[in-house]
Amino acid sequence: MAQHARQAVSVYYRPHPVTPANHPSPPLQARAESRQLGGDCLSGSVSLPNSKKMVMAGGSMLALAALLVTPHLGEGEAQPVASDACIKLEQVQNPVSRDRLRRLLALEAASPKAAVRTLLNQPHCVLPPTTGRNGGQTEREAYPLEFDPTTWLIVTYENNQYTGYDFSFHR
Repeated sequence: MAQHARQAVSVYYRPHPVTPANHPSPPLQARAESRQLGGDCLSGSVSLPNSKKMVMAGGSMLALAALLVTPHLGEGEAQPVASDACIKLEQVQNPVSRDRLRRLLALEAASPKAAVRTLLNQPHCVLPPTTGRNGGQTEREAYPLEFDPTTWLIVTYENNQYTGYDFSFHR
Protein backbone atom coordinates (compact mmCIF):
# COMPACT_ATOMS: atom_id res chain seq x y z
CA MET A 1 0.00 0.00 0.00
CA ALA A 2 1.50 3.29 -1.06
CA GLN A 3 1.09 6.32 1.10
CA HIS A 4 0.52 9.71 -0.42
CA ALA A 5 1.65 12.92 1.19
CA ARG A 6 -1.33 14.95 2.35
CA GLN A 7 -1.46 18.63 1.72
CA ALA A 8 -2.23 20.80 4.71
CA VAL A 9 -5.36 22.78 3.95
CA SER A 10 -6.49 25.69 6.07
CA VAL A 11 -9.92 27.20 6.23
CA TYR A 12 -8.30 30.55 5.57
CA TYR A 13 -6.08 29.34 2.74
CA ARG A 14 -7.13 30.42 -0.72
CA PRO A 15 -4.90 29.24 -3.55
CA HIS A 16 -4.18 31.67 -6.35
CA PRO A 17 -5.97 30.83 -9.58
CA VAL A 18 -3.84 29.19 -12.17
CA THR A 19 -3.29 31.40 -15.17
CA PRO A 20 -3.45 29.81 -18.61
CA ALA A 21 -0.19 29.39 -20.46
CA ASN A 22 -1.22 31.80 -23.19
CA HIS A 23 -2.25 34.52 -20.68
CA PRO A 24 0.65 36.41 -19.11
CA SER A 25 0.48 36.91 -15.35
CA PRO A 26 0.83 40.44 -13.96
CA PRO A 27 4.36 41.46 -13.08
CA LEU A 28 5.47 40.77 -9.51
CA GLN A 29 5.98 44.47 -8.79
CA ALA A 30 2.35 45.27 -9.74
CA ARG A 31 1.12 42.54 -7.37
CA ALA A 32 3.22 43.93 -4.49
CA GLU A 33 2.00 47.50 -5.08
CA SER A 34 -1.60 46.31 -5.18
CA ARG A 35 -1.26 44.46 -1.87
CA GLN A 36 0.34 47.51 -0.25
CA LEU A 37 -2.71 49.51 -1.25
CA GLY A 38 -4.99 46.91 0.32
CA GLY A 39 -6.36 45.44 -2.89
CA ASP A 40 -5.97 42.30 -4.89
CA CYS A 41 -4.44 42.79 -8.31
CA LEU A 42 -6.28 39.80 -9.72
CA SER A 43 -9.71 40.96 -8.67
CA GLY A 44 -9.16 44.50 -9.86
CA SER A 45 -10.43 46.11 -6.64
CA VAL A 46 -8.14 48.64 -5.02
CA SER A 47 -9.09 50.47 -1.83
CA LEU A 48 -7.86 53.87 -0.79
CA PRO A 49 -4.61 53.77 1.18
CA ASN A 50 -5.76 56.11 3.94
CA SER A 51 -9.41 55.12 4.31
CA LYS A 52 -8.97 53.79 7.86
CA LYS A 53 -7.06 56.90 8.86
CA MET A 54 -9.76 59.10 7.37
CA VAL A 55 -12.50 57.27 9.27
CA MET A 56 -10.55 57.58 12.53
CA ALA A 57 -9.92 61.29 11.96
CA GLY A 58 -13.59 61.91 11.13
CA GLY A 59 -14.78 60.01 14.19
CA SER A 60 -12.36 61.89 16.42
CA MET A 61 -13.55 65.23 15.07
CA LEU A 62 -17.17 64.22 15.66
CA ALA A 63 -16.41 63.22 19.26
CA LEU A 64 -14.55 66.49 19.85
CA ALA A 65 -17.48 68.49 18.45
CA ALA A 66 -19.88 66.63 20.76
CA LEU A 67 -17.72 67.48 23.77
CA LEU A 68 -17.55 71.14 22.78
CA VAL A 69 -21.31 71.38 22.33
CA THR A 70 -22.05 69.89 25.79
CA PRO A 71 -19.06 70.82 27.98
CA HIS A 72 -20.97 70.96 31.27
CA LEU A 73 -23.24 67.95 30.84
CA GLY A 74 -24.41 66.72 34.23
CA GLU A 75 -23.16 69.77 36.13
CA GLY A 76 -26.54 71.54 36.22
CA GLU A 77 -28.33 72.36 39.42
CA ALA A 78 -29.56 69.19 41.05
CA GLN A 79 -33.16 69.15 42.18
CA PRO A 80 -33.38 68.67 45.94
CA VAL A 81 -34.72 65.27 46.90
CA ALA A 82 -37.52 65.28 49.44
CA SER A 83 -36.46 63.67 52.68
CA ASP A 84 -38.41 60.63 53.83
CA ALA A 85 -37.32 60.98 57.45
CA CYS A 86 -40.22 61.42 59.87
CA ILE A 87 -40.38 64.74 61.67
CA LYS A 88 -43.29 63.61 63.85
CA LEU A 89 -44.53 60.11 64.72
CA GLU A 90 -48.32 59.96 64.97
CA GLN A 91 -49.15 56.25 65.31
CA VAL A 92 -46.90 53.33 66.18
CA GLN A 93 -48.44 51.24 63.38
CA ASN A 94 -51.39 51.98 61.15
CA PRO A 95 -50.92 49.82 58.04
CA VAL A 96 -53.05 50.48 54.97
CA SER A 97 -54.89 47.44 53.61
CA ARG A 98 -55.38 46.76 49.90
CA ASP A 99 -59.04 47.71 50.20
CA ARG A 100 -58.29 51.11 51.79
CA LEU A 101 -55.57 51.70 49.18
CA ARG A 102 -58.04 50.92 46.38
CA ARG A 103 -60.55 53.39 47.87
CA LEU A 104 -57.86 56.08 48.13
CA LEU A 105 -56.94 55.62 44.47
CA ALA A 106 -60.61 56.15 43.56
CA LEU A 107 -60.72 59.38 45.60
CA GLU A 108 -60.67 62.55 43.53
CA ALA A 109 -57.91 65.12 43.80
CA ALA A 110 -58.78 68.30 45.72
CA SER A 111 -60.83 66.26 48.22
CA PRO A 112 -60.64 67.67 51.74
CA LYS A 113 -57.87 66.40 54.00
CA ALA A 114 -60.54 65.29 56.51
CA ALA A 115 -62.04 62.87 53.93
CA VAL A 116 -58.64 61.22 53.38
CA ARG A 117 -58.02 61.03 57.13
CA THR A 118 -61.45 59.38 57.57
CA LEU A 119 -60.47 56.76 55.01
CA LEU A 120 -56.89 56.12 56.16
CA ASN A 121 -57.08 57.09 59.87
CA GLN A 122 -54.10 58.78 61.52
CA PRO A 123 -50.79 58.61 59.60
CA HIS A 124 -47.83 56.63 60.88
CA CYS A 125 -45.62 59.72 60.58
CA VAL A 126 -45.49 63.23 59.17
CA LEU A 127 -42.72 63.94 56.66
CA PRO A 128 -40.99 67.30 56.09
CA PRO A 129 -42.96 69.67 53.84
CA THR A 130 -41.86 70.27 50.26
CA THR A 131 -42.57 72.91 47.64
CA GLY A 132 -45.67 72.03 45.61
CA ARG A 133 -46.51 72.49 41.95
CA ASN A 134 -47.93 75.96 42.55
CA GLY A 135 -45.03 77.03 44.74
CA GLY A 136 -46.95 76.51 47.99
CA GLN A 137 -46.08 74.20 50.87
CA THR A 138 -47.00 70.54 50.42
CA GLU A 139 -47.76 68.51 53.53
CA ARG A 140 -46.81 64.83 53.40
CA GLU A 141 -47.98 61.93 55.55
CA ALA A 142 -46.72 58.35 55.50
CA TYR A 143 -48.65 55.12 55.97
CA PRO A 144 -47.00 51.66 55.86
CA LEU A 145 -48.69 49.11 53.60
CA GLU A 146 -50.21 46.10 55.32
CA PHE A 147 -49.11 43.68 52.59
CA ASP A 148 -45.57 45.14 52.33
CA PRO A 149 -44.43 46.92 55.52
CA THR A 150 -41.16 48.03 53.88
CA THR A 151 -43.14 50.22 51.47
CA TRP A 152 -44.87 53.40 52.61
CA LEU A 153 -47.78 55.19 50.99
CA ILE A 154 -47.00 58.93 50.96
CA VAL A 155 -50.12 61.13 50.80
CA THR A 156 -49.68 64.80 49.84
CA TYR A 157 -51.85 67.83 50.61
CA GLU A 158 -51.77 71.49 49.58
CA ASN A 159 -53.96 73.98 51.43
CA ASN A 160 -55.65 71.10 53.31
CA GLN A 161 -56.70 69.48 50.02
CA TYR A 162 -55.59 66.05 48.82
CA THR A 163 -53.24 66.42 45.83
CA GLY A 164 -51.95 62.89 45.29
CA TYR A 165 -49.87 60.01 46.53
CA ASP A 166 -46.50 58.39 46.06
CA PHE A 167 -44.71 55.31 47.33
CA SER A 168 -41.44 55.11 49.23
CA PHE A 169 -39.67 51.75 48.95
CA HIS A 170 -37.03 49.94 51.04
CA ARG A 171 -37.77 51.24 54.49
